[in-house]
Amino acid sequence: MSGASGCGVGGPLAGRRVVVTRAAHQAAELVDALEASGAETVLAPCIAIEEPADGGRALREAVGRLAEYRQLVVTSPNGAARLCSALRALGRSTGLPGGVALAAIGPGTAEALARCGLSADLVPDRSVAEALLDALGGPPEPGARLLLVRAEVGRNVLPDGLAARGWEVDVVAAYRTVTPPPDPELARLVSQADAVAFTSSSTVTGYVARFGAASVPPVVACISPVTGATARRAGLTPDVEASVHTVPGLVEALAGALGAATALTSSDGWERPGQGR
Repeated sequence: MSGASGCGVGGPLAGRRVVVTRAAHQAAELVDALEASGAETVLAPCIAIEEPADGGRALREAVGRLAEYRQLVVTSPNGAARLCSALRALGRSTGLPGGVALAAIGPGTAEALARCGLSADLVPDRSVAEALLDALGGPPEPGARLLLVRAEVGRNVLPDGLAARGWEVDVVAAYRTVTPPPDPELARLVSQADAVAFTSSSTVTGYVARFGAASVPPVVACISPVTGATARRAGLTPDVEASVHTVPGLVEALAGALGAATALTSSDGWERPGQGR
């Protein structure tokens, strides 16, 4: 799924064109929210989700011995979906074994878990690893084991921080992210947009790999401080950072920035804020 799609009538983002970088199967929520605010969207998936290198074997094995853990931590909606699939494959669709607590980084991950009947016991206020570390703290007893379900490649902040607090941490890869191939026509549409919305660090790195940093639209919007930091390391300058690290929070932040910006006329006829920065 790629290319430009329609927009709503009126709204704070009316007349603005926003690039959606999420994986194709996850783009609908952000597209719908942007278009409800009046924006036109350019669907440009910068990541795709695939099985991890081991085909999911480590996750399946870990799910088979969940009763050995005191804590299960899931870091993303993609990880939640893969966990739920592994549970169903083993006939465990009614919940976790007794004594296993469940933590999710962010409401989006908690919602993905809830869709398969799992209720998170802990969801930190901020959708970042550091917030989970603060909220979770140390183990209930020495030697307590924790299962961390995440992407094949991820920051070490969480596993290192948990281990430093005394947890026995097992990390399993639930999925891996890959970058779709270059698309010259889509790159042209992307470069003509008013803003790009990044929903994760992987969408930032995927964007740069697929389209190049030089093609970034005038306004860069990031869903969280972690995503913003990745954008800066990639040579981009975040203009908008959501205070609430959710899709609605990102759209609200974009609407506040683009809706209030002074319009500047561009060569393709679109009025763009932020040009000349």
